[in-house]
Amino acid sequence: MFLPVLGPAGLPRPARLEAIPLGAAILVMATVTVLMPDVPPAQYPRAGVSVFYLAADLYLTYGIASACFFARRYARGAAPRLARGLSLASVGFAIGALGGATLIAVVLVHWAGAAIPRLLVQATVWLVFPSAILLVVGLSYPGVATRLAAARVWWQHLRTYHRLRPLWTKLHEAFPEDALSRTPRGRWDTLSVLGVHRRYYRRVIECRDGLVRISPYVARLDGPLPDRLTEALRAHARREPAPEEPMPLAIPDGGGLDDDARELVALSESLNTAS
Repeated sequence: MFLPVLGPAGLPRPARLEAIPLGAAILVMATVTVLMPDVPPAQYPRAGVSVFYLAADLYLTYGIASACFFARRYARGAAPRLARGLSLASVGFAIGALGGATLIAVVLVHWAGAAIPRLLVQATVWLVFPSAILLVVGLSYPGVATRLAAARVWWQHLRTYHRLRPLWTKLHEAFPEDALSRTPRGRWDTLSVLGVHRRYYRRVIECRDGLVRISPYVARLDGPLPDRLTEALRAHARREPAPEEPMPLAIPDGGGLDDDARELVALSESLNTAS
């Protein structure tokens, strides 16, 4: 992990260096303000006003250009979503720096006493708006993309939870004591983010536990798994003794919970069709 090098005052060196142009701009603007004669604003000297705005616009352009540089720099080592957001924001910063350059040009033309070209003023406006839009989109992108990904997972878990209902209902009727939670749910638990994930995990685990307990009855039967499972549940309901040791049923190819859930969903849907 990158750690900034601290100077004697405890500030990172880049931060101490960045204080130089900021201090220079503040010093120039403060000096111009103090030396400005006590006259109405319309009578302020052109040179003083121009120097004031030139210092402000120079630092503004420098700050935006620096932000563009650092956004591009950190985008190279960031996570994909953050990298895309920083890259998009860096384009907005670059356009904003061009807009700052046009402001500097406007101040210089005004200082020279010449008429400010209309095209130069319009260019400033044309650059400011797309820059602001790209900055908002780029800086918002990582958070929005993360929330969209979380929403997709939430929707997937909700659908899987309901698709497991046929299998879970039959297994829960046979083994109600395997329920992981017997406490009543709150009013908003059904649609809450944590509530959906929690019920999804519980349903997958309860279905797997039920299959493990019913598997000795399934082991002695022949035919498709949905038919054997249905007959095994009937045998268990008749209190017939389990003749075999537990056996694996509906084993997924992967080792993750979502892989297990997909295999259980396939069994649940085939069981629902067979019944």
